[in-house]
Amino acid sequence: MKMRPLEAAIVLIGIAAIVWVAIASGTAGIASVPSTYDTGPRGYEALYNVLQREEVPVARLRAPLGRLPKTARVLVTAISPQAGSLAAVYGAQDLKRIERFVRGGGTVVAFLPPKSTLPKAFAHLPKTRVHRFDVTQYDNAALDAHPGRARDAYATIAERGVAYFDEYPYGYDDTRSLWSVLPEPVRAAFWVTVALLVLLLIDANVPFVPPMPLDPPQDRDSAAYITSMAALLRRARAGRAAIARFAHTYPNDSDLQRLASLAQPSDAVLLHAAKLTASRRKDPV
Repeated sequence: MKMRPLEAAIVLIGIAAIVWVAIASGTAGIASVPSTYDTGPRGYEALYNVLQREEVPVARLRAPLGRLPKTARVLVTAISPQAGSLAAVYGAQDLKRIERFVRGGGTVVAFLPPKSTLPKAFAHLPKTRVHRFDVTQYDNAALDAHPGRARDAYATIAERGVAYFDEYPYGYDDTRSLWSVLPEPVRAAFWVTVALLVLLLIDANVPFVPPMPLDPPQDRDSAAYITSMAALLRRARAGRAAIARFAHTYPNDSDLQRLASLAQPSDAVLLHAAKLTASRRKDPV
């Protein structure tokens, strides 16, 4: 069976979309980053678990920095080597928020790439509340090889109050919808699916051949008119009125007068009266 052009187009679009999503998803890969949710070599799940095990009050910030809870006493941020520095991750307003946080009595612990430095504005902050560590020395792979390094981070973070690890730079955001956090290929595949459904609905409801012409109605003669009127009179139970009309037309006909006097004439009586009327009718010449 041959496919119609629209059906063929739908199939080709669907195949192209599936191939594109597969290629996009496959080439993107999953990079390990210093997130406390990351179990890869560059992740920070091991450090977070160590602090939890030692009963350090830790939490994860999954919202913009402006929504850092007032209960936070320590802000922990880990910047990947690909990002480079705090200024590359946080805008000017966020850096000012960090400054105000420190001046208000908070502590900042920044795990930065080896060659990265703190912003110049931080130089005026109390040194006891701004701490810098090498991000590559405290990830999962590093702590697996050298577990003792966790003691340095513990000594800096512990006994200062609730410590929040900033997960917002790595896409964790409780303030965003599910749609907004979906990868671009997934969102594109959704719209392609919607387009396919629309095309299928069009294909199912729009005819692609001209409609078949209906047969013209047959010409109706006088017999059809008489049949129709008879059916109407039968439904209206108007037999007596019809016989009365016949008798009125031929007042000298004793048979029609007798039939008109019947209270409830039957169909047979009505038919007999009609035949009598027809036999007495004289067509004009």
